[in-house]
Amino acid sequence: MNAPGHPVRKAPVVHYGWVIVGASFLVLMNYGIFYSYGVFFKPLIAEFGWSRAETSLAFSFYLVTYSTTGIIMGWLSDRHGPRLPVFLAALLIGGGLAALSRVSSLWTLYLFFGLVAALGHGASWIVPVSTVVRWFERRRGMAMGIVTAGMGVGTLLFPFLANYLIASLGWRQAFLVVGVVVFCYNVLAALLLRRGPTSMGLAAYGVGEGDVPVGDDPALYPGYTLREAVVTYAFWSVYACVTLGFASYALLLVHLVPYATDQGIDPAGAVGVVALFGVGALLGRTVLGTVSDHIGRRGTLRLSYVINALAISGLMVGLNLQLLFIIAFAVGFFGIGGSVVLGPLFGEIFGQLHLGKILGAFMTCGAAAGFVGPYMAGYLYDLTGDYSAAFLGAAGIATMAAILAFLIPLSARQGGSGLSGPCSRAGVYPRRR
Repeated sequence: MNAPGHPVRKAPVVHYGWVIVGASFLVLMNYGIFYSYGVFFKPLIAEFGWSRAETSLAFSFYLVTYSTTGIIMGWLSDRHGPRLPVFLAALLIGGGLAALSRVSSLWTLYLFFGLVAALGHGASWIVPVSTVVRWFERRRGMAMGIVTAGMGVGTLLFPFLANYLIASLGWRQAFLVVGVVVFCYNVLAALLLRRGPTSMGLAAYGVGEGDVPVGDDPALYPGYTLREAVVTYAFWSVYACVTLGFASYALLLVHLVPYATDQGIDPAGAVGVVALFGVGALLGRTVLGTVSDHIGRRGTLRLSYVINALAISGLMVGLNLQLLFIIAFAVGFFGIGGSVVLGPLFGEIFGQLHLGKILGAFMTCGAAAGFVGPYMAGYLYDLTGDYSAAFLGAAGIATMAAILAFLIPLSARQGGSGLSGPCSRAGVYPRRR
């Protein structure tokens, strides 16, 4: 029977959850913005004469800002629904990128890219992921795989778009055009997004007769609060694992293009390396999301991080373009693609009621990872004249992330949560009665 006081009309032929998937896909395309920063790297250095460490620092500031503001965007989404934070993302990312066309100094680069655009990016993962979790009871892994494939599409499209615009119009106009494009599709996504199925009188996808509808009504499903979640071993074990995993490939996203061109690979081939991150991430999120429905979220994360560590270690073998393509694809497919399980994993461990805020707190892991990875790689290059030490460090921390993936517990009760009573349950959202 349906929950009293919550009438649910018959779902349409095409469930609106799939529209949510499409809109969320668009929002996650925003990740193509910072994945393409490496394309602007050398044009900025050529224009202003900055060091690689100084230029890398803008990307580090971006990741720190976006990671630490995610909790605010998650709170806005939980409280007001997904539309408001996505509208803010459109204004801040689009406006910040457009303003970069007027950059004249390091501090303006840090301001418009590392602060303004990054503030908007704080909504780009938490909002769509927490929204999709609410809209799907079944096929959640598949839906999340399709949604997070938007990251891969953005990573595939934006580097080529940026490279083409830089060659045709110059890097300043390239920033302006990209800013306008980002603003337009985020506004479209915001118009399509809805908080949850009960806001439209629907049940979540996969809820049938005799099920309790899962949506945005707090009375329908209990769960951990943010305060309860952050004192559990489960939260911090995933946090540590993903921090190291993210740091291992974040530095590649900035430095692989300049590394390739340093070795004599033409810029078009180097951009192709970045594009393969996107292709790999696109396929990885789609495939691994579905795989996680069958082998579990933890098993999928373990597999992903082990292969990510092996792929990054391949940079120690020696460079040729074919090997670089293979490494970029593998890191995209497994390292970046493995992130598809994080939203469902947290939803199953902590419930859905406060998922936006919990994911926001979790996303701060990107602050340390984003600062240390790209900046230290630039610093080590300036110090030694090559990337050997930086890539060795990336392989080491990727290996540590793979080891930590095997220590993630099944539920928040394992490892000692310090909680008891009704809020100490794991995976607390309604299923078939």
